[in-house]
Amino acid sequence: MDTHGYVAEIDLFSSGEELLLADTSVYDLMILDIFMGEKTGIATAEELMQRKERAKIIFCSTSNEFAAESYEVNALRYLTKPIAEDKFFKTLDRY
Repeated sequence: MDTHGYVAEIDLFSSGEELLLADTSVYDLMILDIFMGEKTGIATAEELMQRKERAKIIFCSTSNEFAAESYEVNALRYLTKPIAEDKFFKTLDRY
């Protein structure tokens, strides 16, 4: 538990392809980068939508290039790196 009262179990994946091989139905929230291997975060999110996954998605990236496109896959938020701690926790509060 952190000072904000959140409790989380975190799994890390090295790419969108690796994430899509996992049982993603166990997740409530996924934080995806835009640039994550051969498959972009947007393409990964599109596949998750096709599976009808219930998890909410937050994108984090160094680029604003895909911000508008992220909402086409129902992203909860698009954050640009470096991410300010207060902005990150406001996003979790919104979730």
